[in-house]
Amino acid sequence: MIEFKTHGFALLAVLCLAEATASAQTNFPEVEPNSTKAEATPVACMRAGDFLTGTTTGTSLTTGSTLVSTADTFRIQTCALPICIYRHRLVITTTGTPGYQGTIRGLSQIGGVIQQNTDIQMQTTLTTTLGIYNQWYGFGKGEEIYYRISGTGATTSPYAVTMETVPETPVAVPGVFAPGTVTITTENQGHQTDTDLWVYDSNLNAIPFFGNDDTPITLPGGGVNFESTLQATFAPGTYFLALTNYQFGNDQPAAPNDFQTGNVVDFPDAAVNGPEFPAVPLAMDFQITDGVTSSSVPVLKTEPLAIHWFQFTVGAPTPPVGYCFGDSGNCPCGSVGAAGNGCPHSANPAGGHLAGAGSASVSSDSFALTGSGMPNSSALYFQGTTRINNGAGVVFGDGLRCTGGAVTRLGIKINAAGTSTYPIGADVPISVKGAITAGGCIRTYQCWFRNAAPFCNPETFNLTNGLSGDVAAVGSRGESRRAA
Repeated sequence: MIEFKTHGFALLAVLCLAEATASAQTNFPEVEPNSTKAEATPVACMRAGDFLTGTTTGTSLTTGSTLVSTADTFRIQTCALPICIYRHRLVITTTGTPGYQGTIRGLSQIGGVIQQNTDIQMQTTLTTTLGIYNQWYGFGKGEEIYYRISGTGATTSPYAVTMETVPETPVAVPGVFAPGTVTITTENQGHQTDTDLWVYDSNLNAIPFFGNDDTPITLPGGGVNFESTLQATFAPGTYFLALTNYQFGNDQPAAPNDFQTGNVVDFPDAAVNGPEFPAVPLAMDFQITDGVTSSSVPVLKTEPLAIHWFQFTVGAPTPPVGYCFGDSGNCPCGSVGAAGNGCPHSANPAGGHLAGAGSASVSSDSFALTGSGMPNSSALYFQGTTRINNGAGVVFGDGLRCTGGAVTRLGIKINAAGTSTYPIGADVPISVKGAITAGGCIRTYQCWFRNAAPFCNPETFNLTNGLSGDVAAVGSRGESRRAA
């Protein structure tokens, strides 16, 4: 428990000041039979440093067999993390004869219809000086994949497959594009790479049919080039683009005008590049245009299996959204606040309210948080990386604690007429105090205030509603870097 002392009183907290970055490594041994997806060994909450172990000397997929010659299949679920873009990598090692091979499994697609209960190789291991590994991308949402490892007659020593996880920073595309028809294309960009792309919303959810693998172009000298063009209607907001060479796979079926037989993964929130290993480097330059504003972005893929991520804005920046309200039925003691506010307190039965306003850009940050409807007491403004209890919050004092994960104290203010703002005057900007340096991650905010008069629980504090938005809206909008 941490005690914050301000103006003669103590705020008692159980705020987690930083998310745990280290934990004991966990071994997930194979459990036979496990050669098929239906028999896959379950792996719950795999994190960086954890590893799979087992032994296999073959590739057989015999249902019910416990022979060592059968392949080993795992259903891996990653641990929940702050919502960002992550690259996960599974590295194979053994103390014996090399020869183990890993594959990420998926489903086939025919005519744009995903074929359930199929078992397709989405990606096979890449062998480099960095090791023998597979990799995929996720967003901290506990995403799942099927992973299979097979061997040869010589692989009689056990294997270990170790998880690596690193965050990926999306590159900001310059400009703000008008709502309506927006075109994203790799055509006529000075290369002929067979590209594949997909667009995600501000919460890193794949948008149905907002992808393109092939836009076949007949070349002047004959033959066909398979570059990508997505033309779609975009509402105002922040978007993320996944770009790689053939093939990109998530859990979404192809659009009617797209390549209709591309493979997909079994579960949401995972993205894979494979199975081919074209020579790198690969140029994948692209352009985004609304017909008036255009931005061309140079991209050079230097590592097989890599997916490049970009962030762009359509229309006005997406404002932060409120959540965890006092009229949800979750407040302690059966109390109910007003819609859009926190839980009620002795000075205001409607509850405290948190709102955000201003320009959200690292280069010119004027974004500010304003709390209102509070007592004339001290108020702590703080930032987190997750919505607690899926945004419903948990009882904390006379209110709900809604903001969690890696928590940062922004500043303490004294309310006047029940209102205060952070930052104001010489206060450190939120992007600096909150250490916001990259796009693609969710940030959450809340204000925690003292309520000395008895109201509901013995604790003498309460909180406003929560506020959340992606880092593009509170961090790196308008920034531009060269993709490489």
